[in-house]
Amino acid sequence: MQILSESIITCRCAQSLYAIKVLRSHGMNDEELRLVFKTVVLAKILYATPVWWGFTSAADRQRIEAFVRRCVWLGLYRASDPTLTQLIADYDDNLFRKMLYSEHHHYYYYYYYYYYFFLLLLIKHLFRVTPSQ
Repeated sequence: MQILSESIITCRCAQSLYAIKVLRSHGMNDEELRLVFKTVVLAKILYATPVWWGFTSAADRQRIEAFVRRCVWLGLYRASDPTLTQLIADYDDNLFRKMLYSEHHHYYYYYYYYYYFFLLLLIKHLFRVTPSQ
């Protein structure tokens, strides 16, 4: 999916990386640079990933993950921090949990409506009375 995926994201993140390099040249320490990287660049990458990540090809994912590996090499992201795939899986799980358990999420009531509907169909099927002969 070339429409919005990796080319736009990596281009915008590369522009932000240039700004971070400028901050480094002006004397900002490494810990603050990591914080700037996480709040600016990772936020751009992770924005709406539950929507578009499933439509990317393996090559697109490898390019985005290569960008993050490059940031590890630059010292802006630690190798011990979660990988991009782990972060996206965590965000996806959190979204699904919020959808299931938060009464304020707009899909909460739809989920339970369909859950109870199919539960009633299952009960009806299991306890179906067959006519005796």
